[in-house]
Amino acid sequence: MLVFDDLHWADRPTLQLLRHLVRAPHPRRVLLLGTFREAELDAGHPLVELASDVRREGTMTRVPLSGLDEPEVAELVSSLGVAGVEPAFLSALHGETEGNPFFIEEVVRHLRASGGRLHAAGSLTEAGVPDGVREVTARRLRRLGAPTRQALQVAAVIGREFEFDVLEAVAPLDDDALISALEEGVDARVLREAGRVGRYAFTHTLVRATLYDGLSQLRRARIHGRVGEALKTLRAADVDPWLPQLAYHFAQAAPVEQPDRAIEYALTAARRADRLLAWDEAAQHHRAALRVRELTGAPDDAVRAGMLLDLGASEERAGMEREARSTSHAAAVLARRLGDATLLGRAALAHAGQWSILGRVDEERVAMLEEALAGLGDEDSPLRARLLARLALELYYSGDPARRLALSEEAVDLARRLGDLRTLAACLDARHYALWRPENVDERLAVAAELRAVAEETGDPELELEGAGWTVVDLLELGDMVGADVQIAAASKLADALNRPLWRWWTSLLQCTRAQIVGDFALAERLADETLEIGRHGQAENAVNAYAQAIFNIRREQGRLAEVEPAVRRFIDLYPALVAWRAGLALLLIELDRVDEARAEFDLVGAEEMPRDANWLIGVTLLAEVCGALGDGARAEGLYALLEPYAGRNVVVGRAATCNGSASRLLGILAAAMRSWELAEGHFIDALTMHERMAAHPWVARTQLAYAEMLLTRRRRGDRARARDLLGDAVGTAEALGMGVVVARARALAAEGGETVAAPR
Repeated sequence: MLVFDDLHWADRPTLQLLRHLVRAPHPRRVLLLGTFREAELDAGHPLVELASDVRREGTMTRVPLSGLDEPEVAELVSSLGVAGVEPAFLSALHGETEGNPFFIEEVVRHLRASGGRLHAAGSLTEAGVPDGVREVTARRLRRLGAPTRQALQVAAVIGREFEFDVLEAVAPLDDDALISALEEGVDARVLREAGRVGRYAFTHTLVRATLYDGLSQLRRARIHGRVGEALKTLRAADVDPWLPQLAYHFAQAAPVEQPDRAIEYALTAARRADRLLAWDEAAQHHRAALRVRELTGAPDDAVRAGMLLDLGASEERAGMEREARSTSHAAAVLARRLGDATLLGRAALAHAGQWSILGRVDEERVAMLEEALAGLGDEDSPLRARLLARLALELYYSGDPARRLALSEEAVDLARRLGDLRTLAACLDARHYALWRPENVDERLAVAAELRAVAEETGDPELELEGAGWTVVDLLELGDMVGADVQIAAASKLADALNRPLWRWWTSLLQCTRAQIVGDFALAERLADETLEIGRHGQAENAVNAYAQAIFNIRREQGRLAEVEPAVRRFIDLYPALVAWRAGLALLLIELDRVDEARAEFDLVGAEEMPRDANWLIGVTLLAEVCGALGDGARAEGLYALLEPYAGRNVVVGRAATCNGSASRLLGILAAAMRSWELAEGHFIDALTMHERMAAHPWVARTQLAYAEMLLTRRRRGDRARARDLLGDAVGTAEALGMGVVVARARALAAEGGETVAAPR
């Protein structure tokens, strides 16, 4: 059992770690117990979000604590070493504290220290039982000597924990007097010695807060400044670990002294946090620097715009999409007002983000990118190349492939002329996306390889990871699982090191797809859920799309497609450019045996009219499966002609959100609908070969099922025996993987042919 106390004081990185522990697959036999005070939380506290998410997943039981009852109060008081307490006292104590254990302990200790009676109810009134724990703490503090209170107030400014040498440099006491004050604090249980000589901690954060709040704002600010100066002097030999504290203290001192110093340290601490990949912390320091700058009355100039862009970059890396976009928009507004084309270009790139949204064009992003390009003019520069590349990426779903291809080609050519390898890597990344169509996998693979090489040469792990991810997509299309696994491992290692939600989302998605391919649907579903949760903090809209793509296939194999029908219909309405969703609905209706509805949806989708993009092959193959199920031989001919160039290709959905198996299986289904038996058989054999090489067990079973159905329809000599063997193999695989729909269909086919099918032993 792991206990996490006082979670209302936890910051976002700590709660992200807790979220990871809750979802970690090992160890299974562990209880995580967290406590928090609900009154300390507002709606924006990250703990509210965590508790809501975990409760939805069914892994959390919430136990509201209303306080101890009277018998429990008696037990607690007894455990504190108090005997012979009158029932009236316990009843009064319970009533005054509402059974709050902390209140009870504090009151008992206070009464003991003040000589109050612990047996009679009247003693509570005599001692002036506080209304809240803060008042109890204040009473305890007032019992300390004046020098001790003064020293502890300074210590409270330093923090919950503090070092003797820092306090010594700031507190208004000499060595012996300060040591005596600390000893008095320890004896009064206001302080405790924290592990090593000279290190102390307040026994409770509220003790420290009570002392801190007892100081005027002016005095607090001046002490913060002195603490910062003391830290700067005492830790000069190795100041780096102390930069966050220095930034904090100087920021608190900024209203009364040296705001420029506070800005300098906040930015230095932010750069340190960036270096340590602590993106949340970096964003906090950038915000602090901006707040202090506002105190100075500094103008809205290029310096402020640059600070906004730095803040937006940290927010984006931390997965704060909305905040990052708002910050970059503010930078763009300021850059426009200043007439600074370079700043506007940087702001436009930041506002656009690293990826476009699946299935739609963001017109605001396009307008800002085009405005920035116009402002830069035709002069060659790395910024212009990056803007061209990002515009090409944003226009992917605009219906104008020629323009996006021209823009991406121009960006790559410009980067090559400039000899700027980092810019070239960014442009190659966008070039891969712009090229993303089924007919050019070899060209895309070459671009991804160059992207990886250039990114590695420049030491840019993020672009190296992007290249590895694209390579996975391309290799999966070719059915090269060995190569894909190498790149998934490389990308996952980089994602772990980079600690960015965006990259952890994509690599988790790749692992989910890998689990689907081998048929481990329980693992795939768990990974899909985890991937969605990660994506909500770094690629929210795309994460929902990818989750839907993955869960569609998972639910299909589990025989639970009815559960996702409402979601599929919503996606059709939300993303009209993604015609594959309507084809997916037709397949869902086929699987649910609603043939007439499936035919109606099938008739609405014209494969020839689908945009020729990354979703085209997905849509055509979904339609092919529906066409075969409907036995529509006339339409099968047209679909076959469209699909035939991609025989032997694996159908990858999105950025490898899922995989629909070899196109040869679909060609076999279409050929069977056309009653071109030899053609169909050849395609099924090719599909089986590819799926077996990939160890794609679910697709092996589905190919065997479709092949057997064709043989039973053809009815040549030996076909029945061959079909029986195929169906037996399919049943064996499907039963092992929990593919109930395939098992039922295989057995039904065997019964129609007068056979009984059992899984091979």
